[in-house]
Amino acid sequence: LKHQLVVVPSAVVVMAVQSTLNRRQRRGTLATVLAVAAAGTAAFQGVSFVTAPALENGTLRAPPQLQHVARFARGGADDIEMDFGHSMISSLSSLKPGQELQGVVTKVLDKVAIVDVGLEKEGFVPVGKCADGQVTSPSDVVKEGQDVRVWVVEATVSDNERENKLVLSMSKRKIVDFRSLGVQVDCMAFKDVSEDTWLEGVVVNDIDAGIIVSVPSPEGEGQATGLVTRRSMKGQPDILEKVKVRVESVSEGTDGKNSRMSLTMLPPPISLEVFKDAPDWMEGTIVNAAAFGSFVSVPAPDGNGEAQGLIPGRELQGNPQPGDKVQVRIFDLDLEKNKISLSMKHAPGEAPEMQAFKEIAQDVWIDGKVQRMEDFGAFIQVTPPGGGQTAEGLLHISEIRDGERVEDPAEEFELGQDIKVRVISVDDKGLSLSMKKPAATAPAPAPAPAPAP
Repeated sequence: LKHQLVVVPSAVVVMAVQSTLNRRQRRGTLATVLAVAAAGTAAFQGVSFVTAPALENGTLRAPPQLQHVARFARGGADDIEMDFGHSMISSLSSLKPGQELQGVVTKVLDKVAIVDVGLEKEGFVPVGKCADGQVTSPSDVVKEGQDVRVWVVEATVSDNERENKLVLSMSKRKIVDFRSLGVQVDCMAFKDVSEDTWLEGVVVNDIDAGIIVSVPSPEGEGQATGLVTRRSMKGQPDILEKVKVRVESVSEGTDGKNSRMSLTMLPPPISLEVFKDAPDWMEGTIVNAAAFGSFVSVPAPDGNGEAQGLIPGRELQGNPQPGDKVQVRIFDLDLEKNKISLSMKHAPGEAPEMQAFKEIAQDVWIDGKVQRMEDFGAFIQVTPPGGGQTAEGLLHISEIRDGERVEDPAEEFELGQDIKVRVISVDDKGLSLSMKKPAATAPAPAPAPAPAP
């Protein structure tokens, strides 16, 4: 048989219909009777002709007839992909702040959007929580009948059903209602907190610069928020996740108000002097990744503490993620700025593929192939005379022609062109090449005349 009775999805339909009835009971007996009649007819059609739900890409998709019944009961359009993992919620009291739900917009007003998530109480999204950025009106981002993903901001259950409240957000960054954190105190209350004191906070927002964390006042009452920059984070904590932080700095506003606090999830800094004696390679842990590179925590050579350094994007190998162990070397140690710059790559002249070129005499010609060109020269892939691993070297514009300087390498070469070059140096800058003739070898000096008898 192509058609069969569906048990679990039908339960969802019953929940949706029951949710609708619960709301419509307040609108009069006639409306209730009509709702029951319509839902009964649709349910009967669903039992008679609904096919089994299919699992597509990890999401349970209800068949079209069942989707129609559920959406009819909830007042939405017909074309919906039912995600039962989010929809099967027992009651308003079971919701937790930050919980993700799927819903349907049932009404758009000037300052709020009303969303049905399949419960006895519809939720509302304040205009300020309709999107990550600033929104003037909910109608700018949603319309009635639209399917939306929302997060629970507040779910209040009262003895009086009319006083029940469900506040939602369509922005994951704006889940937290700061009023629920308690009294907000001035950040200057934290100015005397020592840098080795750890505070337990909760992530309340995620912005481009980092995360905003709310921490309890050291005076015992109230909360204050501070910024943990991307550089000072460990991993990528979610909103409402509890984290351990330290106070890095507190600055007073110019008008005596609006003070600011910088927090960190990293341990207290250590003197970078100890890294002067660091080994060539160290094992570090990726603590955060950004568009310009990755921050890595490395242990101090003397075993006392750890420091954090940056691997610029050009010095990365692969795509390491927070928590991954990586091998790094220090290529710049700036004690004045207290910064370490790290690399996952060998120094240009120390890479394994460079070793075979260190012993080549400067008058030996080797095979090369033009790989790419820049204003200052061409990068050539070269092969050792006896064969082996290739390497890439720079043929500077001053080393292309004898007796003259080439202005544009593109006028001399084509990509992929085979040429002959010489190795003139292998150092910490890499492999330097030349097409010029080697300098003539000076004649051996004449032997000194024999002493007179």
